[in-house]
Amino acid sequence: MNLLRNMVSRATVAMTNAAAKMQALQLRLYAGEVRDAVEHFENYGITVRPLNGAEAVVLSVGGDRSSSVAICVADRRYRPTDLAPGEVCIYTHEGDRITLRNGRKIEVETLRLVANAENSTTINSPSMSLNGDVAISGHLDVGAGAAVEGPLTNNGVSVGSGHTHKNDGKGTPV
Repeated sequence: MNLLRNMVSRATVAMTNAAAKMQALQLRLYAGEVRDAVEHFENYGITVRPLNGAEAVVLSVGGDRSSSVAICVADRRYRPTDLAPGEVCIYTHEGDRITLRNGRKIEVETLRLVANAENSTTINSPSMSLNGDVAISGHLDVGAGAAVEGPLTNNGVSVGSGHTHKNDGKGTPV
């Protein structure tokens, strides 16, 4: 019976070492038992550095506690609880979230969003709205039917509001 009890256990994270090829955790298991360098197995393409106090499920190969691996680490303190069945969320303890909602809707919640693309970025959509101050550096190619509501400036010089451009379909203003 002791062998079975030692094969699967719960633990809390005491420390992490994310520099290793396979992230290593220091875990607190049964009453005071501490295990160092427990490998944290994660799904391909997703990695997480858990906070101290997060909970883990630990497998000990053959019931030998010296060869333990963490197969799942979760943190109930920060897990979102507002998801509908089928929805998926990536989140942090600071409140950042990327939520894949039902109806094929993606919500991103954060203080600052940065996208870095080495070659180009394309957004294909029948309509798009930008609310708030918008800054553009570089060339702006205004397409057919582009409209600006509110003040429009070029290098700090106002060029009017309610500014509309039409073009000949080749990017040339008319």
